[in-house]
Amino acid sequence: MPSPYIPETLKELTNCFDNEDGWHPALRCLLDDFYVAPLSVKQNMIAEEPALMPDDFFNAYVAAVAEHLAWDYRLEVPAWCCKKERFLRLPVFTDGLETAKMHLVMVSPSAFRRRMIFTGGDPLCRPLKYGKTLMEDDTAPPGRFPTHSTLPVPRPCA
Repeated sequence: MPSPYIPETLKELTNCFDNEDGWHPALRCLLDDFYVAPLSVKQNMIAEEPALMPDDFFNAYVAAVAEHLAWDYRLEVPAWCCKKERFLRLPVFTDGLETAKMHLVMVSPSAFRRRMIFTGGDPLCRPLKYGKTLMEDDTAPPGRFPTHSTLPVPRPCA
């Protein structure tokens, strides 16, 4: 089984669009690398425009990702994020529950909300986002989160 392709930039994420597992796993790997990259590299990871794909949600979501990361890290928001093709015409709620819609409208980050993508308050959260975590061990390769087998077993609540 070939190893999965891991994009180094948002532009390269389009290479994963037709993957059997979809583009979500590749985005998670890209985010892991983004969060541990030096600030000088972060801008390059979002700067180039990804190709437009036949999926309007993907086109809007990848722009929201770039814009959200730029705001979080005080980077320049790439101009391609503002193109009309990077916005949805109809709202998309990432949680299928009807009762969750009002919550998602309220907590969705503005880069997502303005594209009519309604998601949780931190849609790009990854274990490496906030630096080394208690769940990360010293045997993990640099820039990669350890496998589930190396994670500590959580203790039940008392």
